[in-house]
Amino acid sequence: MIQQWWDWQKQVAVANYLGKPLMEAIAMMLITDYGYLRLYTPKRFASRPELYKRLLIHAPCYGSVSVAKDDDGFLYEASYRYEGGKEIYRLLDNGRTEIEREGEKVEVDYGGYLPIFEFSGQCLITDSMKRSQNAINRALTFKDNNVDCGGFRERIVTNGQPPGNWVSDPSIPGGQRFEKDSKAFLKFGPNKVGWIQGINLGNPNNPTSYTNPNYQVIDPVDVGIFERSLQIDYTTFYNSVGLGHLLAAGDGRLSGVSRETIKGDFITRLEGYAEMIEGQLKSIFSLVNKLLLPESEYSSVIELNLAVGKPLPEERKQAVSEFQAGVKSRNSTMVAVGVSDPDAEAEKIALEEDDQLERIAKQQAIQEEVIQGMS
Repeated sequence: MIQQWWDWQKQVAVANYLGKPLMEAIAMMLITDYGYLRLYTPKRFASRPELYKRLLIHAPCYGSVSVAKDDDGFLYEASYRYEGGKEIYRLLDNGRTEIEREGEKVEVDYGGYLPIFEFSGQCLITDSMKRSQNAINRALTFKDNNVDCGGFRERIVTNGQPPGNWVSDPSIPGGQRFEKDSKAFLKFGPNKVGWIQGINLGNPNNPTSYTNPNYQVIDPVDVGIFERSLQIDYTTFYNSVGLGHLLAAGDGRLSGVSRETIKGDFITRLEGYAEMIEGQLKSIFSLVNKLLLPESEYSSVIELNLAVGKPLPEERKQAVSEFQAGVKSRNSTMVAVGVSDPDAEAEKIALEEDDQLERIAKQQAIQEEVIQGMS
């Protein structure tokens, strides 16, 4: 029943484009310190003949859930705001749960649980990460500007006479001054001839000589500057979230031991989140078990399989060796070699083994019939 309910959650989420509630709640926790899952019965599912199809979980939007905790830090009240209404859930002293909706209150037996579950953990969005991201954005912006400069390069003309005319001006020595034509400019490019005149020296009407003009093009800086800057920023960013081992995968910058040490620190960080997620998932499944199978004596056991990226060939080889040596379980080995769903893979292996045993049994039966026929 519980497995059917969990499969139903995935089916409804995919068919109705509802996303993945568990992932959304965890992502919200990693961004804002808190994420929530809510167990409820949609109106259109209330009359379903199958009990497990009446319950759905979803991740409430940010800001739609508010909670209250007692002096010991235990959550005893939660409210959920939605378009057109509000629901309030309270744990009562008698162990039952009170649900208040549109001014009406009802008591239900939820086994001491609220239908809203809180995921809390350390936020990943730190000031250090923000500064690293800003540095990456700045470097990429400057890189784009540098590309523009490569297409429209800076040009400098020295000792050259800009376009313009000499006009009469009695207020200055010589009675004439040069007035630049702001609308005239030199044209550069393919199939263009640019003429640069030197500045006349002496009397403008009868110059004694001219300066020797010079034309210079300033190229943009080497793009390698931005590449190296981004490499530093990326390294800082990934290290701040414990993913430094991904940057060093296959480039030879780190030894296998160093990479394994950094990866181990990341796994330790994930295990801290995993304990909290496992605890809340167990509470969710316990409440579902209470609602679907009230007389059941089963207890839910939740154990997350941590996936830390695609393993390197040497890591896969080591995991298989540890399994063969008997120091690692098959489930843990599957996770270590990159199997995303070890339980499903174990079921496939069991089916293959059953099929193989069935084929062997059929072959033996045929051989026995042949032997009996010959005798």
